[in-house]
Amino acid sequence: MQQQPTIIADNEPDGLSRFLWWLAAADGDILKDCKADKERYRIVGIAVLVTGCSPRWHGGISFLLLLTMG
Repeated sequence: MQQQPTIIADNEPDGLSRFLWWLAAADGDILKDCKADKERYRIVGIAVLVTGCSPRWHGGISFLLLLTMG
């Protein structure tokens, strides 16, 4: 007896993609059908995520150095 292959829809984004789209302020329902825009808004979401995390990281490092050298 042969098993039926599981078909995964290409249009369904994963959770990370939806989160990055949310960071980029894009509408996920519209982006489901646009291949080029999916990647564009994922990259914008990554840029927003890195821009938001970078000051927190550097601020934490600065505070740690201040406490250790202070």
